[in-house]
Amino acid sequence: MRYLRSKRAPYAVPAVAVLAIAAGAMAPSVTGASSPPELPVISPAQLLAEAASAKAPQLTGTLSWTADLGLADLGTIQSDLGAGAGGANSAGFNPLTLVNGTYQINVWLDGSTAEHLSLSPQPGQEVDLVRNGDQAWYWDSTTMKVSHLVGQGASGSAPAGSSVVGALTPQQLADRLLGHIGPTTSVAVPSTVYIGGQRAYELLVTPKSAGGTTIAHIEVDIAADAPLTGTPLQVAVYAAGQASPALELGYTGIQPGPPAASELTFSRPPGATEVTHYLGGPPSTAGGSTGSAAGPTSPNGSAVKRLGSGWTTVVSGTTSVLSNPTYKTELDAVTTVVDVGGQRGRLFTSELVNVLVMPDGHYYAGFVTPAVLEADASSQA
Repeated sequence: MRYLRSKRAPYAVPAVAVLAIAAGAMAPSVTGASSPPELPVISPAQLLAEAASAKAPQLTGTLSWTADLGLADLGTIQSDLGAGAGGANSAGFNPLTLVNGTYQINVWLDGSTAEHLSLSPQPGQEVDLVRNGDQAWYWDSTTMKVSHLVGQGASGSAPAGSSVVGALTPQQLADRLLGHIGPTTSVAVPSTVYIGGQRAYELLVTPKSAGGTTIAHIEVDIAADAPLTGTPLQVAVYAAGQASPALELGYTGIQPGPPAASELTFSRPPGATEVTHYLGGPPSTAGGSTGSAAGPTSPNGSAVKRLGSGWTTVVSGTTSVLSNPTYKTELDAVTTVVDVGGQRGRLFTSELVNVLVMPDGHYYAGFVTPAVLEADASSQA
């Protein structure tokens, strides 16, 4: 595994923490071959069953991530929610740059045991996430810092990498989306496509009622051939009224089979500093650990909860950053004032994701219209 050492102009991350959460919850699509492949007819139920039973794949590949939310550049807005674990002053990678444009991500996946994702947002910069079992390492070449994440759950619990970064592959994203299909959803298999050189079925997921949601439909392209049968290879989310995807995540190239073992191990680059973060608290047994930080790493705020169901589900919670007057200017720059039950809320809007922030730092976010957010905020007041 090679590492870059470089310096670049500082990136700053907007103060709206939930935007990063919302951006990470969605994903993109990739251009296929000109002629669709010929495949046996399959029902939506059969295809969903194949996707549900598909194991995490072993492969080496390249992902394309595209975000077109109709947003201006957010990278110049300052806050302490900066890249990696360092905050605004660390001048590290800004994850909110990913809400605009197209990016390439190199991936190495070894089933459910280990994974490595590498992103070069611009020349001379490298961001890597390596997960192996219940440990993960986040490396930013700009700051020369490594965040070592150690899970403290029992055997069989979610690995450290997935609990922190969420859905990073089409399969991880599709599992979350397809797991919530219910009576309010229509599914169909209208066509076949090539994704990353692999034959795939296109699963079309559509809300039966457009009321309240900003999503027009979702396309999930699922591999048709072994050894990847049933593996989602691409996800595209279309916003209401838009002809092209608002978010897409899909493979442009795939080499099935176990990746090189060297890509699934992490060694701290020469000159880099490393800090260990224990998820759920430090270990109860005595013993040394590399790094200088221990203790919970969750943000200062309430537990996230869900309001509503189906396509109009809203994520709600609080964070001290959103009510901190230090970041009022940054928050005001990307939001507009709305009256919610006599309170002055701040509303962030995009083609797909909307976020409402109340004066006490309480936020409401989802793939829903502003009216749904305001109604939920009023009912919770």
